[in-house]
Amino acid sequence: MKKQRFVANWRWLAIGIFLIVASFIAMTENLNWTIKATLLVLLVGVLIFLTGIFKIAFSMPEKQRTVESPKSEEKTDIKDAQLILEEWKTVIQTQMHFNEMIMRVRTTGVSVVLAVFGAAAFSLQFEKLYLRIGTFAFHAAVPIIGFGLGMLTGVFILDYFYYYKMLLGAVRRGYQIDEAYKHKAVNGTKMFGMTALISKAIGKPGRSKFYVWAFYGIVFVLGCFLLIAVFMGYVPMSNQ
Repeated sequence: MKKQRFVANWRWLAIGIFLIVASFIAMTENLNWTIKATLLVLLVGVLIFLTGIFKIAFSMPEKQRTVESPKSEEKTDIKDAQLILEEWKTVIQTQMHFNEMIMRVRTTGVSVVLAVFGAAAFSLQFEKLYLRIGTFAFHAAVPIIGFGLGMLTGVFILDYFYYYKMLLGAVRRGYQIDEAYKHKAVNGTKMFGMTALISKAIGKPGRSKFYVWAFYGIVFVLGCFLLIAVFMGYVPMSNQ
């Protein structure tokens, strides 16, 4: 069952790549496709490709926490408590490190992509940048926007499939410590539970991935709208 689901998810990627390649072949090989038909095939291919990535990402099973917490309140001596606290501090510092790396990647990456979109919009004032490839004619802003969308996709892959996964690992370790020692106390004072409280405030585990997809998805969709508007709506003054 898992193998069939895996193959089905990768078929989405294959179909999307096929449609994208077909649209580019139509642009360059003069296949007598209309501009709207070519653009429609390209957009459908991109959407199917992104759907494949989405399905693969969300079909990956997440490891469940199997740590059993003590049912009765136990006391921990000072020496053991220090070791536990050192481990907990290391986990929290690791979470902070990955959070900082993720924020840097997102702010820098999205800022650069938006700057590329701005450069594309700025280039529209130069009619000499109007290009012709086969039977298709479009402004140079179109490939510039496409370059920006490619950059955004690369930043998303680096973020979601690398730094975000490492952050999840650190967070899961924090859950484990909270669950395993939530009943332990030093001189009657309980020490752990912050990670669990933050989790309850955010929502169910795994919900954060939707926020990540929304963060990048909004920029990507806006970029696609800009690409469509320039590709289909821009007409040089000399051709009017």
